[in-house]
Amino acid sequence: AEVHHLAVIEQALNDPELLSLQRMPVSDVETGATVMHEALLRLRMPDGSLQGPSMILATAERHGLMRSVDRWVVDAVLKRLAPEGPDLPVAFNLSSDSLGNNDFTRQLLRRLSEARGVAQKLVIEVSETSITQLNASAWKCLADLRGLGCRIALDDFGKGFASFSQLRENTFDLI
Repeated sequence: AEVHHLAVIEQALNDPELLSLQRMPVSDVETGATVMHEALLRLRMPDGSLQGPSMILATAERHGLMRSVDRWVVDAVLKRLAPEGPDLPVAFNLSSDSLGNNDFTRQLLRRLSEARGVAQKLVIEVSETSITQLNASAWKCLADLRGLGCRIALDDFGKGFASFSQLRENTFDLI
């Protein structure tokens, strides 16, 4: 099954009809008001069904495709989010592989610095399970993203093994 999933993901990276982002509202617990949207990756399988991010990301991570997937997600989010666009922030995940890659982060930081007003509408999510894999370049990228106005969120808190010292040393805007 994994070889089949890999083939579909590779095809989808070249076919805009197969990958999509769905917006999930994120609400304030106290007021119930929607405070942001999370962009969730979906993959249309050959049988027409939609696969969620867990299958896509697990397969892409094992086969070295995360930077390509993350690049697709960034492109899709930025296309939909113009400076004069919606007021609500959009959250999306970036992998430790992408955050630690100088070419990927240089391009991302350049794009966000050129697109005035967009960075302030973005929440970059990093899963707790991946923070132990972040290298010094990845932490610098997160700090640079914050410097541009992005917020940084620790995603899936409680599923990983982040130490309290890691959480204390690295400020997250949201958990």
